[in-house]
Parts: sequence; C-alpha cells; structure tokens
Amino acid sequence: MPEGATYYKEVLVTPEDFQQQLPASDEDIRQLILHEAYWLSYKYGNRYPVQFDSETDLEYLGVGVQDIRRNQWVLEQDGLLEQSKLPGLGRPKVQLVKIYESRQSTVIRNEQVFPKGTQYEAFKAITNILRTASKEILIVDNYLGSSLLEMIEAIPSKPGVRLLTYKPSPDFKAAVTTFKKQYGLPVEVRLHQREVHDRAIVVDDRDFFALGASIKDLGDKLSLLNKVEDPANTTRLRAEFQTIWSSATPL
Repeated sequence: MPEGATYYKEVLVTPEDFQQQLPASDEDIRQLILHEAYWLSYKYGNRYPVQFDSETDLEYLGVGVQDIRRNQWVLEQDGLLEQSKLPGLGRPKVQLVKIYESRQSTVIRNEQVFPKGTQYEAFKAITNILRTASKEILIVDNYLGSSLLEMIEAIPSKPGVRLLTYKPSPDFKAAVTTFKKQYGLPVEVRLHQREVHDRAIVVDDRDFFALGASIKDLGDKLSLLNKVEDPANTTRLRAEFQTIWSSATPL
C-alpha cells in the first residue's frame, strides 16, 4: 500500500484458502516477478535489486527456486529485467516501466501484456479469441462471473461452451440458467475440487491460451495472456483438462 494510504479493502477467506497452494503457472510466476520489480525496485525502492525467490514468494506461489529463476531468465531475455549477476535478484529495465505506465497493451513474443487500467483492451482480446471458435470452447477459470456470458453471446458461430471453475460468483448459476433459456446456447458448467490453479482458454481443441489473471480481472492490474505453442505442452494440457472435467461436478 502506498505511503500515507488510509483505505482498506475487505478480503473474504475460506478454510480452503489456508490449505497448501497448488503450484503457480509460469504466467503467474512472471506476473509476480514483474510486480515486484516495478513496485519494490523502481517505484518505491530507489531502483535497488529485489529478491524474487524469497521463502514468502516460494510459499505463496507453491513453487521452487528454479521455477523463479527460470522465469526470471525469460523476462531478462524479453528485455523487461536487467541481466542479473546474482540469481534470484533483479530490477526492471525501462521497457517494463513504460509498459506499467502505459494505457495500451504490448505484445512480447507469444505473450500480450496488459498494464493496469486496460480492462477494455483485455476484454476485446478475449472476445477476439472466443470469436475464432467454430465448434467448441473450454474455459478454465476459478472465479467466473456473469460478464463472461456477454462474450459468449457475441460469438457468431455459436459453439458449444464448457466452463470449468472452482468458486464462481454467487449469481453465476442463475445467470447461466437464464442465459441458456434466452439464447438456447449449449453451455455446461462444472466445479472441480481445487485441482486447477491456472486460467486457460482452449478453442476448438486446437489453440491453447494461458492467462495470468481471471478473465473478469484481466487488465485491472498488470496481466499476461500467453498462447501455448509447444506441442508437448498442449498435449499434456488437453489430457489433464479432460481428466479433471470428467471428475468435476455439474453446477
């Protein structure tokens, strides 16, 4: 919280929140590294290097030191972090600062970066991805909200939609029911048992996208959207999602 701030935000927690966390995805790891580099080194840290692999960060992400350092290397190669001589320590380059303080998204390799306050750009990006579907869409997101239904309604091909979630908004079940009655679109929702940490969109079982934030929050803060290109990873994701879907409970 910035110095002098006097506001507070209530955060609701459940017993599940205190259980051991599932390992974070590479997108989540990179997003946390970027947050720490900008805020702790540039904005409020006199540009001194900050530690990305502290015990607190490792526990929060549920990953190991090598996961942090592997993703730190990726961000260094993308020109967002300075090349570090000390593993686990780093600071931002000017490109990262410009991205944070911009109001436009930036494409870096297969990743699209949405700075804080680019919710509409993120909304358009997700909508454009969904509109490429011709047969089926699978969306994996633990915190779905009714705004997603507006995106689905705008898909011209009207594909089948499967939604795999864990803790949707309280009104989501009612929203889906009335949505299906009005539009007659095939939408199926299932709840998994904390088996998925990440957010993903799969279009026609062909194009796989990973998100660093829930769809409803993309662009609210710095967020990443990554297209998964490696065939081995897409094959693994396809198998894992199918297994979890098969055992999930219909909403």
